[in-house]
Amino acid sequence: IYRGLTMETESSIKYFIMQALGSSMLMFGSLLSFNICLS
Repeated sequence: IYRGLTMETESSIKYFIMQALGSSMLMFGSLLSFNICLS
């Protein structure tokens, strides 16, 4: 039971990190394109 819980926690943490990374990349990309359009 404990090992399964650890695996689940690890996968959820990885998923959360991927989500945060993806959203930050998206924000950075939109900001970059916005700056390019502005100049």
